[in-house]
Amino acid sequence: MTGKIPKSFIEDVLNRTDIVSLIDAYVPLRKKGANHMACCPFHQEKTPSFSVSSQKQIYYCFGCGLGGDAIRFLMEYEHLNFMEALEILAKQVGLALPQENKTYESSTHFYDVLNKTVQFYQQQLKNTKEAIHYLKSRGITGVLAKEYLLGFSPSAWDNLTSALGKDEQITQALLQTGLLIKKESGHVYDRFRSRIMFPIRDVKGRVIAFGGRVLIKEEPKYLNSPETPLFHKGRELYGLYEARHRSREIPYFIVVEGYMDVLALAQHGISYAVGTLGTATTAEHIVKLLKYTKKLVFCFDGDRAGRDAAWRALQVALPFLSDGVQLAFMFLPQEEDPDSFIRTQGKEAFLAEVKKAVSFADFIFRHLSESRDVSTLDGKASLSHVITPLIDKIPEGALKQLMYERLGRLLSLSTSQLRALSKKSHVEFSADLQKTKTATANSKRAMTHLTPLRLSMALLLQYPLLRDSVPASLHVIAWTQAESELFREILALLSAQPDASAAQLLRHWEDKPEYMLISELLMKEHFIDESELEKEFVQVLWRLEQQHHESCIEKMLMKARAQGLTSEERLALQRLIEGVKIIL
Repeated sequence: MTGKIPKSFIEDVLNRTDIVSLIDAYVPLRKKGANHMACCPFHQEKTPSFSVSSQKQIYYCFGCGLGGDAIRFLMEYEHLNFMEALEILAKQVGLALPQENKTYESSTHFYDVLNKTVQFYQQQLKNTKEAIHYLKSRGITGVLAKEYLLGFSPSAWDNLTSALGKDEQITQALLQTGLLIKKESGHVYDRFRSRIMFPIRDVKGRVIAFGGRVLIKEEPKYLNSPETPLFHKGRELYGLYEARHRSREIPYFIVVEGYMDVLALAQHGISYAVGTLGTATTAEHIVKLLKYTKKLVFCFDGDRAGRDAAWRALQVALPFLSDGVQLAFMFLPQEEDPDSFIRTQGKEAFLAEVKKAVSFADFIFRHLSESRDVSTLDGKASLSHVITPLIDKIPEGALKQLMYERLGRLLSLSTSQLRALSKKSHVEFSADLQKTKTATANSKRAMTHLTPLRLSMALLLQYPLLRDSVPASLHVIAWTQAESELFREILALLSAQPDASAAQLLRHWEDKPEYMLISELLMKEHFIDESELEKEFVQVLWRLEQQHHESCIEKMLMKARAQGLTSEERLALQRLIEGVKIIL
């Protein structure tokens, strides 16, 4: 992501930057314990959950999940790309971005090369009959293709170097923006070949990346630019610039998944659709969209995958649902997507589906009630247990109160009773933690609220020397629990970089799905006495080892009941059972 900027330079800038002073200039901070707190600048809240660590030089909001280092804060708050944010911080600490030996290509040069690439692809589209025929068959007119800068990448491997020149500076810009790929031999070739090209623009209208779709049945059907200094997939939305350019006032955004979905809706006069570029909805997406409208309608396929994606989007959006914000979900019929639906059924039919979109409140209650019989006491208790943590994510206000009132009517409980139960449910902590001597310490320890695996990762990230305390007899490499691969990755990283700071560790996951989780784990308070850290850490690891053994035993017993075991498998099962006895 950093292009040719040396990592050592980035670390130097971060080491010279005081993140508390930086953020305090934008958001007034108040010291609370070891950290500084404020109401989050990225979502509305009344109780501060935005925490900045002077020691770790990172920030994290426990309300909406946004976090990072000083560079990330500037990118999010000022809507800058990586290079722009780095340059601002470098100037503030008296450093200049490295220029010698062409180790740095300015953002301006990147944008210029990307614009020339757009022009090249547009010209190729005009000269390629099969590409024009394909777009026409999908209902895309020349006018719309021009508005969205659509193009075509020919099948040759050296289109861009032939068209733009083989100058070293241009080649480097094409490599750093992801348009060229470099082989181990040193030869470069085009990333996109024989594809309809969809330029992706930022909110200022600058082309920052591309998506490409094949004309024939070939995998992968869609190909996106990789993460670059200009492009971060989890923050950008296809069609957002065009939607804002088309209309000063946007009634609401329809959030879809694909490029063709956005184009098909725009072709039919629905110009306020945006696409998530094939990634799950992120907090950054929500923050960006709510700057322009207070209503979001998520459009998904009606199958299981679509409903799962909708549920994930809902959970991400909850911390941003301040009073006045509306969130709804529409599910199209099976085998339909927005593109196919509007082309066959028309605009009015699609808008009718939009009107039938399910409110976020209805979606929550329906989704969580499906597997529970809320006419029974057990069902009501179960529903209360799973739904109150979600309601608590909503900022304080009328909406949150109304959600509690609705739940109260369903469960025949008062709002005050529900809030009391919710507060009580938060007083949970790992059974592996040593019992505390006072009620105060007990209350603090309740704040850990982490699974055993996440607790072990949090301790490892915050106290890297614990890596040497991992018992050699543990079968960590064989663990299959969710996120166990991330635990192994953390162990490997700490072994390779034993002296890395918290900010350096976090940067390892920059632009990866685990980034927000790592941010949280680095900032999570555990309230374990330092004298007990190693003991607690090892205890949690042995519990995870036990879980792994029990999972393996369960799988082998299921196989034994279904088809029997070989003599070798029976022996392995016996060893597993003996292993659990030893752990216990």
